[in-house]
Amino acid sequence: MNDPYTRLVPGDQGEVAFVDDIGTIHVRWDNGSSLEVAYGEDEIKRL
Repeated sequence: MNDPYTRLVPGDQGEVAFVDDIGTIHVRWDNGSSLEVAYGEDEIKRL
């Protein structure tokens, strides 16, 4: 993630809550964070 204020680190996992109309993926991260994944900016992998 390209966010200097996030607590997320590579390898963190979560569950997709929903995807909005512009393609932003809203995630409930296992560490309690709710930071969204921006399409084309952030990298995410389905497990």
